Amino acid sequence: MANSTYIPFDHTYIVYDPKQPWTLILALSSILPIIILIFLFSWFLTDRELEPCIIAGGQVVNDLISTLLKQKIRFARPIKGQIFKKDGHLVYGMPSSHSQFIMFFSTYMILKMSYQWPYHIERIYKIGAITSLLLGIGLIIYSRLFFSYHTIDQVIVGCFLGTFLSCGYFGAISILRDYGLLNWFLKWKVCELLRIKDSFHTSKYRTLKEERNTWEDNFIDEQINEAQNKYDNTNRRMI
Repeated sequence: MANSTYIPFDHTYIVYDPKQPWTLILALSSILPIIILIFLFSWFLTDRELEPCIIAGGQVVNDLISTLLKQKIRFARPIKGQIFKKDGHLVYGMPSSHSQFIMFFSTYMILKMSYQWPYHIERIYKIGAITSLLLGIGLIIYSRLFFSYHTIDQVIVGCFLGTFLSCGYFGAISILRDYGLLNWFLKWKVCELLRIKDSFHTSKYRTLKEERNTWEDNFIDEQINEAQNKYDNTNRRMI
């Protein structure tokens, strides 16, 4: 039974042209922000690093600024792409939140890889990572224009704001870290209970390969020696 009070959750409400299957790729790019946030949450759960929390916190601030600007500017979306409704009112489109989101994330990650990555990155991997980020940017920007969700001006403003806010946020976090304020925060009881640490920007951060090597050194050789000792003891008893 239809209910006129139902509204689409705008971050997952995607459309595409079934006659042009390739447009599905463009449509799916609309959920990249959700995929990125899931990645950050998973990273935190597995490593308990502060860095994914910092990035996610920046994205929240970035999104709040985008929402506030939309309500203040009240610049309508293109008529063709105005499919989002909320309580009978149009959802405004200046700036493009998707463009702002992906530019904030990509700019932060590029700055992180360039200045504060905890270990050396091979040139080929760095190029691959930056290329992937640029591909994500291109897909989202093109999809917002292709489906007429935004005008070119709305996309440009979103990209500019995302880049500007990301640079400022990266600088602010670097200052807070240099002055020890992040370490002060990590001394809070809740951080101790959750075992949160801030090692990703230091040389003490261990990659998965390094953790595997440590495990091999500490356990595999030990197990081999134990097995050898058991074998030798068994042979002695038989003799």
